[in-house]
Amino acid sequence: MEKYTTKDVLLATKDKLGEIERKLNRLKELTYTNGDKNIKSIRYNISNINDEKEPELRCVVSWNDRRLKGKIKKLLVNCNLYIWGREVGKVVRDNNGNSYILNDEYNIYIPNDKQNEFGNTSKEILDDEFVRKFLNGYWFYPKDNTENKSMMVSPEKVTISGQANSSNYITDFSCFPRDNAAQLKTVKGFKLSDGILQELLNISLDESFFSDYRKKYIDSSEKTAKKIVIPEFITDTGEVNFNIEEDDRAVYLVKK
Repeated sequence: MEKYTTKDVLLATKDKLGEIERKLNRLKELTYTNGDKNIKSIRYNISNINDEKEPELRCVVSWNDRRLKGKIKKLLVNCNLYIWGREVGKVVRDNNGNSYILNDEYNIYIPNDKQNEFGNTSKEILDDEFVRKFLNGYWFYPKDNTENKSMMVSPEKVTISGQANSSNYITDFSCFPRDNAAQLKTVKGFKLSDGILQELLNISLDESFFSDYRKKYIDSSEKTAKKIVIPEFITDTGEVNFNIEEDDRAVYLVKK
């Protein structure tokens, strides 16, 4: 394939990203957080942006802004005084091979009876060739990026952004592979349409972002031959949500 579009990348990676995100979600289920009421929720992500370093797992906390600690943090955020990073903890192993999270701000840990599954699942994720080679850097851009277009690929979501139809506002199309769902979003009051979505899905990306592994992965995927079928719509609500359905011929965006 001479040129790769946002559609090609999305179709080739969607199923694999969903598989990885389900494993990351399983790590969340194996983690104990109930002892800390300052935690609203947690999620795990992969840090893999440096060729010289091994990929890492990180636990990200969403804090409970209804608690005193959370209210103070929210106030600091609003005043641009909050020091970001405290809500993130790297997953590491101790001398016994047990996993734990480097975060002194919150009470988060993996119980002893969950350690074996947590460790095995973590290893599956970090040793995966796709994680190590395709997800080594998450961003893609067109060669002549005059309309601020970009594509971000991660297990949690794939987001394509740009000033569609030469507008002066950014529109985002986000796909959530694990949930087979998607969302098109912009500033409320500005137009969203199937034509704008088609434009975002057909952005030609700069070939310099494609390693030999990425090219081979996309070229060998049968999914890229499928069409993405989009329903006709025009709205100024600022947001359109979709379910994603698929058969042997196409991927369908079904408007909710």
